[in-house]
Amino acid sequence: MILVVEDEPIQRMLASDLLQEAGYEVREAATGEEALGVLAASPDAFTHVFTDVRMPGRIDGLGLARVIAERFPQVRVVITSAHISAEEAEHCVRFVPKPWTSIDVLNVVV
Repeated sequence: MILVVEDEPIQRMLASDLLQEAGYEVREAATGEEALGVLAASPDAFTHVFTDVRMPGRIDGLGLARVIAERFPQVRVVITSAHISAEEAEHCVRFVPKPWTSIDVLNVVV
Protein backbone atom coordinates (compact mmCIF):
# COMPACT_ATOMS: atom_id res chain seq x y z
CA MET A 1 0.00 0.00 0.00
CA ILE A 2 1.17 3.55 -0.73
CA LEU A 3 0.52 6.54 1.51
CA VAL A 4 0.19 9.82 -0.40
CA VAL A 5 0.94 12.84 1.78
CA GLU A 6 0.03 16.16 0.21
CA ASP A 7 -1.73 19.22 1.65
CA GLU A 8 -3.08 20.37 -1.72
CA PRO A 9 -6.29 18.36 -2.29
CA ILE A 10 -6.07 18.38 -6.10
CA GLN A 11 -2.43 17.19 -6.11
CA ARG A 12 -3.24 14.53 -3.50
CA MET A 13 -6.20 13.30 -5.57
CA LEU A 14 -4.16 13.24 -8.81
CA ALA A 15 -1.37 11.19 -7.24
CA SER A 16 -3.80 8.84 -5.51
CA ASP A 17 -5.91 8.28 -8.62
CA LEU A 18 -2.83 7.65 -10.73
CA LEU A 19 -1.48 5.05 -8.31
CA GLN A 20 -4.88 3.37 -7.89
CA GLU A 21 -5.31 3.14 -11.66
CA ALA A 22 -1.91 1.44 -11.79
CA GLY A 23 -3.20 -1.20 -9.36
CA TYR A 24 -1.88 0.07 -6.03
CA GLU A 25 -3.91 0.37 -2.87
CA VAL A 26 -3.62 3.95 -1.63
CA ARG A 27 -4.31 5.86 1.56
CA GLU A 28 -4.09 9.63 1.88
CA ALA A 29 -2.94 12.15 4.48
CA ALA A 30 -2.89 15.95 4.34
CA THR A 31 -0.11 16.57 6.88
CA GLY A 32 3.01 14.92 8.23
CA GLU A 33 1.35 14.41 11.60
CA GLU A 34 -1.63 12.69 10.00
CA ALA A 35 0.72 10.49 7.96
CA LEU A 36 2.57 9.33 11.07
CA GLY A 37 -0.74 8.42 12.68
CA VAL A 38 -1.76 6.36 9.63
CA LEU A 39 1.62 4.61 9.58
CA ALA A 40 1.55 3.91 13.32
CA ALA A 41 -1.91 2.35 13.04
CA SER A 42 -0.81 -0.11 10.32
CA PRO A 43 3.00 -0.11 10.17
CA ASP A 44 3.30 -3.29 8.11
CA ALA A 45 0.67 -2.31 5.55
CA PHE A 46 2.74 0.28 3.68
CA THR A 47 5.58 -0.18 1.20
CA HIS A 48 5.93 3.48 0.13
CA VAL A 49 5.16 7.01 1.23
CA PHE A 50 4.89 9.61 -1.54
CA THR A 51 5.17 13.00 0.15
CA ASP A 52 5.39 16.66 -0.69
CA VAL A 53 7.98 18.73 1.16
CA ARG A 54 6.07 21.88 2.04
CA MET A 55 3.06 21.15 4.24
CA PRO A 56 1.36 22.88 7.15
CA GLY A 57 1.98 21.67 10.67
CA ARG A 58 5.08 21.03 12.68
CA ILE A 59 6.55 18.35 10.40
CA ASP A 60 7.30 18.89 6.71
CA GLY A 61 8.08 16.21 4.14
CA LEU A 62 11.80 16.08 4.93
CA GLY A 63 11.05 15.74 8.64
CA LEU A 64 8.51 13.05 7.84
CA ALA A 65 11.13 11.18 5.81
CA ARG A 66 13.57 11.30 8.74
CA VAL A 67 10.97 9.93 11.18
CA ILE A 68 9.96 7.19 8.75
CA ALA A 69 13.61 6.16 8.30
CA GLU A 70 13.93 5.83 12.08
CA ARG A 71 10.56 4.32 13.02
CA PHE A 72 9.47 2.51 9.86
CA PRO A 73 12.68 1.55 8.03
CA GLN A 74 10.85 -0.95 5.81
CA VAL A 75 8.88 1.89 4.18
CA ARG A 76 10.43 3.57 1.14
CA VAL A 77 9.99 7.33 0.95
CA VAL A 78 9.56 9.25 -2.28
CA ILE A 79 9.77 13.02 -1.97
CA THR A 80 8.29 15.46 -4.43
CA SER A 81 8.83 19.21 -4.51
CA ALA A 82 9.21 22.22 -6.70
CA HIS A 83 11.29 23.91 -3.98
CA ILE A 84 14.24 21.60 -3.28
CA SER A 85 16.70 19.52 -5.26
CA ALA A 86 17.34 15.80 -5.14
CA GLU A 87 20.49 16.42 -3.09
CA GLU A 88 18.44 18.07 -0.35
CA ALA A 89 16.10 15.08 -0.15
CA GLU A 90 18.66 12.91 1.61
CA HIS A 91 16.23 10.65 3.48
CA CYS A 92 14.32 9.34 0.52
CA VAL A 93 14.61 6.47 -1.85
CA ARG A 94 13.73 8.68 -4.79
CA PHE A 95 13.03 12.29 -5.59
CA VAL A 96 10.44 13.48 -8.12
CA PRO A 97 10.54 17.17 -9.01
CA LYS A 98 7.27 19.04 -9.42
CA PRO A 99 5.52 19.31 -11.71
CA TRP A 100 5.65 15.54 -12.14
CA THR A 101 4.15 13.34 -14.82
CA SER A 102 2.42 10.01 -14.36
CA ILE A 103 5.49 8.23 -15.72
CA ASP A 104 7.70 10.03 -13.16
CA VAL A 105 5.54 8.81 -10.29
CA LEU A 106 5.10 5.27 -11.52
CA ASN A 107 8.82 4.87 -12.15
CA VAL A 108 9.64 5.52 -8.49
CA VAL A 109 7.21 3.03 -6.96
CA VAL A 110 7.90 0.06 -9.22
